[in-house]
Amino acid sequence: MLTLFDDLLNDFSLPPGSFLTYAALTRVAASYWGSLPNEPATSVLLQTILTHGNTNKAVTNLHNALHIDDAAFLTTLRTYWGEALAAHSLTTSGNRLWQQALAAPKIISMNARYKLIQFNYLHHTYLAPARPARIYTSARDEYPRCHSESADFLHMVWSCP
Repeated sequence: MLTLFDDLLNDFSLPPGSFLTYAALTRVAASYWGSLPNEPATSVLLQTILTHGNTNKAVTNLHNALHIDDAAFLTTLRTYWGEALAAHSLTTSGNRLWQQALAAPKIISMNARYKLIQFNYLHHTYLAPARPARIYTSARDEYPRCHSESADFLHMVWSCP
């Protein structure tokens, strides 16, 4: 049985940064024993990087994916983030803020893994319901996809069925 990362954090007092090691170990276990429960969906970006072209050019594919410049896609994404965060300034007059958000994955770190995590967060997820529920008493922390009460970011990207 696969132990969830949250359980390992609590039982063994692991640092939160060990999540990437946990993810790598589950991938190795999956290669030996087949599919594991609660396996995360492969992101579109990661799938593009791994399957697009020659595997020797994985770094080039990652670089090209991080420097996407499709105006229609970025406008749709910007509107989505503005609605999810209820920040109308992001959709109308927050052009400087939006440009900073798009540039951040490119300059935040020299480590490509951290750039990819931030890029995926910006392009594939939204503010987890658990965070507004902690701030505002009127907000619910239920995740609409599975109706779970633990709708934190880790649940959304990893353990949601």
